[in-house]
Amino acid sequence: MRRYGMRTKTEAVHLALSRLAGLPLTTQEMLGMQGAQLIGEIPPDTGIQPLETQP
Repeated sequence: MRRYGMRTKTEAVHLALSRLAGLPLTTQEMLGMQGAQLIGEIPPDTGIQPLETQP
């Protein structure tokens, strides 16, 4: 925490998560990805499986 000048654990977690997520894309970057087929084929929906509940 000292290395990055953090005073609290909350600040350290916020910094770590923001670095993990990366910087948001600009509008131009998003538009440039249009049609890139990054996923390939979209898998079919399998439906929602209900959770088992305990009595």
